[in-house]
Amino acid sequence: MKRSLKKKLGKGGWALALSVVAIAVGSIVLMRAPGHAAPRTGFGGIPVTDPGDVSVVQDGPTSLALSGPLLDGHFAISQGAVLANGTRRLLAELRLTAADAPGAAQRQPVALAVVLDVSGSMHGDKIAQAKNAVRQLVERMRDEDQVALVTYDHETYVIQPLARVGSVRSELMRRISAIQPGGGTVIPQALLAGSRALEGAPGNLVRRMVLLSDGLDGSGQTVEMVTQEIRGRAHRGLATSSLGIGTDYDERFMTSVADAGRGNYEFLADGAQLQTFLRRELDQASSTVVDNVAVLVTLPDGVRVTKVHGAEGNGTTGQVRLPFGAIPAGDSRRAVIELEIAAGAPGALGQLVATVDYRTVRDREFHQISDAALALNVVSDEAQVAATRNEGVYADTWAVVIDAEQRAAVDLWRSGDTAQAQQVARRNVQRLRQVQAAAPSAAPRLEGIVAEAEADEAQFEALSPSSAAGRGFGLGSNARRRTRIAY
Repeated sequence: MKRSLKKKLGKGGWALALSVVAIAVGSIVLMRAPGHAAPRTGFGGIPVTDPGDVSVVQDGPTSLALSGPLLDGHFAISQGAVLANGTRRLLAELRLTAADAPGAAQRQPVALAVVLDVSGSMHGDKIAQAKNAVRQLVERMRDEDQVALVTYDHETYVIQPLARVGSVRSELMRRISAIQPGGGTVIPQALLAGSRALEGAPGNLVRRMVLLSDGLDGSGQTVEMVTQEIRGRAHRGLATSSLGIGTDYDERFMTSVADAGRGNYEFLADGAQLQTFLRRELDQASSTVVDNVAVLVTLPDGVRVTKVHGAEGNGTTGQVRLPFGAIPAGDSRRAVIELEIAAGAPGALGQLVATVDYRTVRDREFHQISDAALALNVVSDEAQVAATRNEGVYADTWAVVIDAEQRAAVDLWRSGDTAQAQQVARRNVQRLRQVQAAAPSAAPRLEGIVAEAEADEAQFEALSPSSAAGRGFGLGSNARRRTRIAY
């Protein structure tokens, strides 16, 4: 590849391309080393503990390795340069991983609120499976954990106020067995009751709320109204996950709850896998290593954020905040940022800077990884752009963007626009092939995503979106892609 590019550019062009890479490399330095002075507070105004044990290390001209107590990661861009004189696109990636070393994840006591749909549509197997799953969850919880159970139909019922599991386990089992379905579905009041139940949890407990629903919210509140409250609770340390059961629930509502709550979302065609979901929620909460994780990205002039995948971006220019919430031991969180650049004449454009704030759960101390800076340049021809391309990051980030657009194709099909859905799917396959051609060393890792997009097009033709199989296909494929984007 290097030999063919050199031949294409010629001696002078190749030297110029190498100079661009050298400029980019020279612009990235070790911004933080042990013992380096640090800001006294994080960008949330909270005192930062022991700033000498974090680092930002150059991992190449377009990538930085981030390291701090119990948290590692990388900050990277798809390429170090864009073409002059026009509006250009560039992708950035943030990936953060909580430590999974022996002793890193001391089992944390948990305060868990389950918010369970008991509306009329849950009758039969669904409610039986749900009750069994909640019973199994309570059995798995430790005596020192705390639990609350809220059920809802057209009204909200606090079946179990927050209490120590060891003190209420037997009585709670009896109460779960007595639950009967009936009535409508009003979700926001139940979420409020669940969050209020957790307000009394001791400060050393990891707090989490899990919403289970098989229907449509009948409260009349907009998704935006509901998620604004959930987002505020997440900022105060309460993660909210959601599980859609069956094929008749509101996918946008349930995914928005999980996004705003910095939790998990999953689709189950029936209730048989409820135990697995609830067990994972408990395991993740109890193995949480870091929380209050958020990243502040500072943009140079002429650069704006158009979309963020994997996190809820707050802002488009200047400084953009990306909240990630809690991360269990060994787990990762990822955000892909789409950037629009108003490129002028060739030259240095500025730096893209990331600052990571987080808390280590075991000692409840705050840390900051700051000054992670990547240089952006404007160049005069496409060959110079290609010379600065990070093929792995380029392939992975564009796959995320195209995956999101494939979810849009599924939504078009579900709305009845089969022709447009097929057209978008075909275009996405073409774009994935173009990415593979531009990043040949990373091409094999995209083959599975290409195959899925091709399979979607076939399903659009074969399935009716209004059938049970069609609804299940649409919900399942979107849930799978959402998970792949964020982790």
